[in-house]
Amino acid sequence: MKEACRKFSDAEPFPQVSKVCRTSTYTKSMKTPNSFIEPAALQLLLSISVVCNLEPVLGVPSQEIVRANVPWGYGNNSGGGYLGPDYWTNLPGGTSCGGSRQSPINFVTMSATRRNYEKDRLFFDKHGKSPIDEKWTFVNNGHSVQLTTFYKAGERPELQQNSLNGIYVFDQVHFHWGSDDKFGSEHLVDGSAAVLELHIVHSLRNASNEEINQRRDGLAVIGILFEIGNFDNPKLESFVRNLERVAQPGSSINNAVLAGHTLKDLIPSNKTFFRYMGSLTTPPCTENVVWTVFTQKQKISLDQLAVFRTVLANNELEHNATVSPVPVSDNYRPPQPLNGREVFLFVDGASSLSICQKLLALITLLDSVINLLYSRKVFGSSI
Repeated sequence: MKEACRKFSDAEPFPQVSKVCRTSTYTKSMKTPNSFIEPAALQLLLSISVVCNLEPVLGVPSQEIVRANVPWGYGNNSGGGYLGPDYWTNLPGGTSCGGSRQSPINFVTMSATRRNYEKDRLFFDKHGKSPIDEKWTFVNNGHSVQLTTFYKAGERPELQQNSLNGIYVFDQVHFHWGSDDKFGSEHLVDGSAAVLELHIVHSLRNASNEEINQRRDGLAVIGILFEIGNFDNPKLESFVRNLERVAQPGSSINNAVLAGHTLKDLIPSNKTFFRYMGSLTTPPCTENVVWTVFTQKQKISLDQLAVFRTVLANNELEHNATVSPVPVSDNYRPPQPLNGREVFLFVDGASSLSICQKLLALITLLDSVINLLYSRKVFGSSI
């Protein structure tokens, strides 16, 4: 267990880990997702836990989701017709999945370089516009559900920011989720997973596919994390209702009416976010993405989340016609090594991180440092 749940500090990024290491909260045995917490830190963590009550647009096609017949999937599989994340570097035709700027990652709040959001605001231009006839196309590609649409001329949503090298236009939306309520997101925040992560993919405006693939910032992807709420999220209801229509792998609908719903509904009100340079989280793992992941979680009910788990996968179906489809399960890639990349935290002055969040982040960081010092025998012994 101690070997499996290795720490994911910047000094020693962890490799692929098992589900037991990806819990969204600290377990009863108080093993953190990244290490065994030191006794003093454990005592402080327990106190804080009590006090805080912790419980297309068919423009430039995105490669974030690739064709369903590519022999890759999730889990630790290296056979049976598909390859899991540990083996994506072995996919035919070659990938960038073994590169040095891979995604997703674990965000360590206290280690991130702070930026003032008010001095470099992220503008969501026309994300409140409805597509033509409010219709969307839903596609179950066997790995996730992807949404695209068409907009009237001049109404396609755009993403702008001074620190972004260009204007980005909306391409598509897709989701990542888990088989239970402890994990599901691709990105982690201080070692904690969310139950679902939504990606809004944008590509560099007026750029060719070749340029988008060659630039380190050809795509700008917005990551939005979700947590369990007590009630159905009305802003998600139309999306969820149409998932049932594409439950079968390879199925699609092109007339899904999402009346009154726009991309703006999905974007958190608080604009505090993490920013780093990374890659697609699915093969070919191209390292051409500038990531923006919001810290404020949106809500999703247990009933709504259950509908996502009815979507069927075809990891093996393309290669063995006798294999019946199974539910898409845990379609997230494990966090990847940071490899010295700088992570920025743009803080929205309207709402800063809570004291509890800061203290927990500090404990996680201190625990990583203590374990690192022990591992290097600074204290005369190794863990």
